[in-house]
Amino acid sequence: MSGPRPNNADRLWLGSLVLVGLLVRMVIWQIKGGIYYPDEIFQYLEPANMRITGMGWLPWEFERGVRSWILPTFYGAWLWWGHLLGLDGFTIHRLICLHNALWSVLLIPGAYRLALAVGDRPAARLSALLAACYLPIAFFMPHTLNEVPGLLLTTWGLVWYLEGRRENRLWPGPILAGLSLGMATVIRPTLGLWTVVPALHWLAGRRWRSFLAYALAGTLLVGLAGVIDIFTWGSFLHSFLEYIDYNLIESGASHHGVSPWHHYLAIWFWQRMGVGGCVLVLGALLALRRTGLLLVAALLPVVVLSAIEHKEERFLLSSYPLVLCAGSVGWMAVCSRLGRVKRGVAAGLLVVLVLGTGLHGSLSFHWRWRAGVFAGQAYVGRQQDATGVLLDDRIHLNGGYFLLNRHIAQEPFRRVLAQHRLFNYLVLKTASGDVAWARRNGFVVLTEFDDMSVLRRSSPR
Repeated sequence: MSGPRPNNADRLWLGSLVLVGLLVRMVIWQIKGGIYYPDEIFQYLEPANMRITGMGWLPWEFERGVRSWILPTFYGAWLWWGHLLGLDGFTIHRLICLHNALWSVLLIPGAYRLALAVGDRPAARLSALLAACYLPIAFFMPHTLNEVPGLLLTTWGLVWYLEGRRENRLWPGPILAGLSLGMATVIRPTLGLWTVVPALHWLAGRRWRSFLAYALAGTLLVGLAGVIDIFTWGSFLHSFLEYIDYNLIESGASHHGVSPWHHYLAIWFWQRMGVGGCVLVLGALLALRRTGLLLVAALLPVVVLSAIEHKEERFLLSSYPLVLCAGSVGWMAVCSRLGRVKRGVAAGLLVVLVLGTGLHGSLSFHWRWRAGVFAGQAYVGRQQDATGVLLDDRIHLNGGYFLLNRHIAQEPFRRVLAQHRLFNYLVLKTASGDVAWARRNGFVVLTEFDDMSVLRRSSPR
């Protein structure tokens, strides 16, 4: 490790915060259900399930080759072992989400070292505390989104960059920074925006050896992903180039929703971070000589991605810890002349404000969106007499064949299809008129999950 080292008191503090972070993430994992974005199933788990079992709906991205097979292959290993142990898709999904939640505690020591690289120990301890408990970050951790590993890779990449930025050694600083940020870019090309500040800083300082080591390490990871594309798509860097072509040149992402330029300011910043976010940015601005690199690394992606019509707040997940660390470093620098007690009180007030506004901002998340559909699909998949199931809403808003875990017909619910004897199970909104219609036409309600009812045909047609 280059840069300042944690002392024994800090190690005890970090160990305690890792336990707190684990508890927070496990509680969120227990509460949450379903998905937050359809990509969680259909960009990673459903393609993997199709390769392993032959069952699945393959989204258009895997027809054109816009996505890499790297993450589906990783999750596919979970599916393979899960099926070997006799687990169904629902259980495997829960275990994968738990895995993502648990290993995300690596963010806590990452936030500590990020702040320590530009600030002092009180700021580092404060940053670690916020990273452990900040709900706008923790909410996303038990999800199968590429931004979850991307968050850890960008954070630790910037840690190694900041710790090694003033040293002449190429290891671990520039090389590990390049490998980490390069891998983040492989997982999602837009995460390459977090690679810009280290590159420009080393170039501006004429640190040619550091820049070259950093660039070569990152290029190595991207190149390896390109070689994998040869075997999966037939050409070098196929998925990366198709991603750029579709999203930037063709503006294809706008077909999936368009938001105004200020969307990230309104949602990612104000709705999620609120007044606490404003206070953090103010603190960073008051100590800009220390926090400048962190602040630019956090806000540059906000500016660039705001110019793209299609916007989703998860695209900026990697900027959350940078704002937390920059604000912590800034306010601890501002309060450095205060006595120990007064500085502690100031830190405590900042914690209450930031975590409180983060909690308020997180209340508007959909904590159990589609959870009832997922549980309903899993229930139908366990019924030996099931020959077909009709599901509420569109195909990409359920758990696919991965969750159903059976090679039977499943389609979006339509009354004309429900009259066909093949579809002897239905999963419908409990409050909808379709449940009453189904009961009048020979179906009976078996059970309910969240807002969904599972029905089975009781009379032959």
